This record gives sequence, structure tokens and C-alpha cells, in this order.
Amino acid sequence: GDVYKIIRWKDFYYIRDLNEHLFLFTSDGKFVRSIGRKGRGANEYVALADFTIDPENGDIYLVVPGKIMVYAYTGELLRTMEVDSDWQVAALDRNGHLIFIIPVSRDQKEPLLIVCDKGGQVIREIKGMEVKCDIAYFNWLHEQDGRVYYKEEFSDTLCYLDGTLNSHPYALVDFGDYKFQPSHFSMGMINQWPDCYRLGGVFDF
Repeated sequence: GDVYKIIRWKDFYYIRDLNEHLFLFTSDGKFVRSIGRKGRGANEYVALADFTIDPENGDIYLVVPGKIMVYAYTGELLRTMEVDSDWQVAALDRNGHLIFIIPVSRDQKEPLLIVCDKGGQVIREIKGMEVKCDIAYFNWLHEQDGRVYYKEEFSDTLCYLDGTLNSHPYALVDFGDYKFQPSHFSMGMINQWPDCYRLGGVFDF
């Protein structure tokens, strides 16, 4: 399937495709193994929302509906944790903070970021603009060099969290007149989506 997300760790690449499979490759492109398995059996996942890597030891955190499955890079399932089913996009910083960015819809006002320890216990909530829309949307998280980068949907500013979980502006992402507006997040506006830009991902830069 098409590549959805790539994370580099040491001499490995973790690659998730759009068919919700997660693969491990060496840096020279050699296939090593699959991580986890999609299905409805024991120790399988029905859907893979996202994944993140512990930068210290390479453990893989698979974010699936209602839980996190933690694997060693050897492919062994280490543990499973129950979490809120809305926590679907994640990153893990060097201090062991598991960070989730929350979708916003017209029926809820949630914190923008949820910060947990590696056991899934919430230790901090970070508020955002709390814009309501007709449909939920997801933003992106990206971990690099000990920082976690994020951007709110209707903000032009790309921000990062430092090691003490304080937020700082990093760069402006200016789409001008082509930026998605709150009014675009409606199925009635779907024909206008191809004419607009929004941040779909943050990668090594």
C-alpha cells in the first residue's frame, strides 16, 4: 500500500502503509519484519490509527482504538494499555512523555494536547483554540531531536514542546488565501477541498 508515515530510529525505518500495516526496514532498504498484526484474534488490532517510537530503546507504540500496544523492535508484544478512543495521533519525546493531539468537532471541547507517562496515565492537558466544526479533523505530531512539533488546524504557527512541556513558536506556515477555514470542515464543502491547503504532515527538516 501507499506509505502513510515513516519514523527513523538508529539504522532502521518504521513504515506504516495506508492498509494499516507496520513494517521494519534497515536503512539500506532491507525488509526485517512486520510489527503487530491486523485482525480480530488475540494480540491483533482491528485498526491502526498511528504509531510512535521510544527514541531511547526503539520500543514501538501502536495506537489502536481504545488502547496502545507496545512492541519491542524484535516484534515481541511487551504490554497493552487501555486509553481514550479519541487518542489517535501520538508522539513520544526523550523524557518519556507520550503526547496525543486530539481531534476537535462541533460536539466537544477537548484539550488540544494530552500528555501521558509511558504507562498511559495523564499528567498534563494543554489547551488550544477550541474551534468547533461540522466534522472532526486531525493534526500531526512530529518528534525530532527531543522536541515534539505540532500545529493547530486554524493557526499559521508551527509550535514545539520543550523538555518541560512548555510550548514555543517555531515557524509560520502561511497558505494565504488558500488556507482551510473552519467553514470548510463540512461535508457540504467537500468540492472546495481540492482548492485549499492544509498541513498534512511534518517530517525531518
